[in-house]
Amino acid sequence: MRGLWLLNAGTVSIAVFLHTMRFKKLLPPRVTFSCYLIMAYASFSGAYVVHTQITLCSLKCASFFAKN
Repeated sequence: MRGLWLLNAGTVSIAVFLHTMRFKKLLPPRVTFSCYLIMAYASFSGAYVVHTQITLCSLKCASFFAKN
């Protein structure tokens, strides 16, 4: 399940762009790989932030409806 976060459209399109820049020799391989790793780990940390926000919102909604 965790690996699926890497397969979103933004990650794939940026990875193709970086791949193209590498083979046109406009960016060195280490830079493109580093950019891809940063992008991949950012998707995992973003998923954590979204999950905590959804959990907090659902708890607030549940407490609001419990009072009414």
